[in-house]
Amino acid sequence: MQSNSYPRKNHHSSRNHVIKLNTRSLFTATTVLAGALYVICALFVAILPQTTMAFFGYVSHLDLLKIAQPITWGAFFVGLIFFALGTGASAAFISYYYNRMASK
Repeated sequence: MQSNSYPRKNHHSSRNHVIKLNTRSLFTATTVLAGALYVICALFVAILPQTTMAFFGYVSHLDLLKIAQPITWGAFFVGLIFFALGTGASAAFISYYYNRMASK
């Protein structure tokens, strides 16, 4: 007995499958990671300020020892919130536009 159904051989390989990013998950993961990195960096600045500033000065090709500021609790929390949320928002922005462009 022969089947009259459409043959499914190679049917799925002809489609263009696009993997979309979950914007909310990427925002959350990036925000948490950026916050953790900020805390680690702040700890190094608090414990070894000269060494940390010298290291990041080498990385950025700047003399950070001349512009370094002491870390207060207020500055720490404001920096943490803006750095983490800003980095997370940047990742969400990239994810949103990636999904829009990939679906076209």
